[in-house]
Amino acid sequence: MADLQDHVSQEMTKLYPIIVDLHTFSLGNILTLAPVISDLVRHPVPPQVARHILRPQDDRFSLPCLDTITSTELVSAIESSMAACDTAQMYENVILRHTTRLRTANTIVGNMSDMILDFHIFVEGDLTKIGLLLADLAPSPHTGDALPIEMTRSLLQCYSGTVCSFPKHPTLLKAFHI
Repeated sequence: MADLQDHVSQEMTKLYPIIVDLHTFSLGNILTLAPVISDLVRHPVPPQVARHILRPQDDRFSLPCLDTITSTELVSAIESSMAACDTAQMYENVILRHTTRLRTANTIVGNMSDMILDFHIFVEGDLTKIGLLLADLAPSPHTGDALPIEMTRSLLQCYSGTVCSFPKHPTLLKAFHI
């Protein structure tokens, strides 16, 4: 047991700076970190499972849960997932790829912020109209239909009503930029 703890401690020392960078560019957003968790476990992980991995202390019946985690919680989640045969390099490749993706998304969305604001003003924050935009941005072929309002609400983390405030759009686009 001590050997495993020593191994994990040594590997985490190597990973700590890049995990902090990942946290910085993800803003600690659990939805943004879900693809990272999926890649680390080499299996698609739904956001609810990623939330449980990243915030295991949350009460699963209290909705909505916190949408963000601290860098300490991210480090702890990654550390607890490390096995005796894992190396820092296995984690480093995944973390660096996602950090680069998020850094690029930050730049691109930053350059588009005026257009995003214009769009938001034009549609007056209407979730149905924003759902049409999100459907266009989805990786599957667009059918001309908007995303269901519940899905749009969930993605934007606007839990009630039919209108969403502006700051959620850039966050969403940054989170899911590939």
